[in-house]
Amino acid sequence: MNDKQAFKRVYDRLMEGPVLFRGTYDAKNGSEHYMHGISTVIEWIAQEISEETRVKYEATFSKNMKESEDNAKIKFLREVVKDNNRYRNFTILPHAHTLGSDPFAALRIGKATNTSVERWMNMRQKLTMWNAY
Repeated sequence: MNDKQAFKRVYDRLMEGPVLFRGTYDAKNGSEHYMHGISTVIEWIAQEISEETRVKYEATFSKNMKESEDNAKIKFLREVVKDNNRYRNFTILPHAHTLGSDPFAALRIGKATNTSVERWMNMRQKLTMWNAY
């Protein structure tokens, strides 16, 4: 067995294995940096087989990773809307920008909605993260 055949065998086994190797992951709790590390290693293996294999893998991995991140965004926004519907006199999304890094604003919002300051600060961090994409 030559090197190219060995790389092909390893690559095929990875593609049959966990979906993590194909770019599908828990974007809410997982690390995109970890996923890029996986991608780098497998792209190198694919390149050793052929340029065509590497390009095909890169496209598939990127598509799956984007879908994972988009699904996480949708789930997050559903949680925000669900929370928003719980409080009829207070609208979260239009006022989320006012939270900034001001703990006093989070305290006022927490008191107005009978929730914790930490929860509102956490929500603001997540909104900032999603808006960065």
